[in-house]
Amino acid sequence: MKALLLVLALLFGCVSQPVQEPAQGPLQEVEVPPVEEDEQKEQTGQELPDEVPVPPSENETNTTELANPASVYCIENNGTLEMRTDELGTSGYCIFENGAECEEWAYFRGECSPSEETDAEFHQCPLERSEICTMEYNPVCGRSLEPTGTPYYKDYASPCMACSKDSNAIGYFYGTCESQGK
Repeated sequence: MKALLLVLALLFGCVSQPVQEPAQGPLQEVEVPPVEEDEQKEQTGQELPDEVPVPPSENETNTTELANPASVYCIENNGTLEMRTDELGTSGYCIFENGAECEEWAYFRGECSPSEETDAEFHQCPLERSEICTMEYNPVCGRSLEPTGTPYYKDYASPCMACSKDSNAIGYFYGTCESQGK
């Protein structure tokens, strides 16, 4: 039986062989002569490129910047963008010809307008929207935004209805839209 196993091992190469270590020694420097463009073309059939692209170094960054949509909206609607810095950071403000001003994102969301009226009575809807509202009647004029960013207004029976999950209003004014001049 041992003889059979030995024969099979020899036939299939399963006999362990001693591993030879690679020769150790100092690496030798080999000088490679520069290849002229004509020689390169002869050897490979290809021309050398005029410029070789170099990846950016660690200090360089390859970035693509996108425009801030709120800033673009301000400028496209005849506002002047002014950047202000305070202890909280830098914010953009949209300044209008009539002297009114809005924080750029509030203007973009329709929470502030360039008209002479103040939006002090504007109430923003909370992030958590109501699923159920009581049947109270306390009319409000809800402000929503079209996909283009243009605000539009709609009457609701109450602040809860304006800010419910079934509404796309971003906020409201107390009173009907007609009484608000909207």
